[in-house]
Amino acid sequence: MRQVIEALSLHEAFTWLKKEFIPEISEQERPKYYGSFVDLDVHGIKYTDEDDIRNLEGKGILYGCTEYPSGENTNKVLVSIKNHPKEGEKKWESAYIAVYDFKTNFKAVPGSEKTIKKECIDIARAASEAEKRHTYVVLIKRPVNFKKLEAEIIYKPSQDQKLGKYLFIW
Repeated sequence: MRQVIEALSLHEAFTWLKKEFIPEISEQERPKYYGSFVDLDVHGIKYTDEDDIRNLEGKGILYGCTEYPSGENTNKVLVSIKNHPKEGEKKWESAYIAVYDFKTNFKAVPGSEKTIKKECIDIARAASEAEKRHTYVVLIKRPVNFKKLEAEIIYKPSQDQKLGKYLFIW
């Protein structure tokens, strides 16, 4: 399946695809995994390579490439910064979390974040047995009574900036 999306960037197009388009299509038409995508621009595959694109369809993997990029941003200031200062003392607590593939992508086992190590190990053991793969328990720090977000850097497109076209294949 293919979908062309107009957006300011390939990653913005992917965000729209993931949140708006994919949930609306049937289970059979969805890619098997759509938490991320393979950026074909990085691998030098262009949307005009019809044979290459046809070979990628039906694999269950989400691929994305630039059909044509968005226009130039003529703003002098391209981003705005929104700070989220924290008042008072910032306290952190230790916690344990079970993850898959610790060395590659740090994907958390659902429901495994615990303050007691043995509880986390029990969840990791069950996940490892069920998934038939390694799991790891990692020590993390989490905030107590405050959010981690300190600042947002927000891209400001110019009013006359044209949207690019981005192709997704699965």
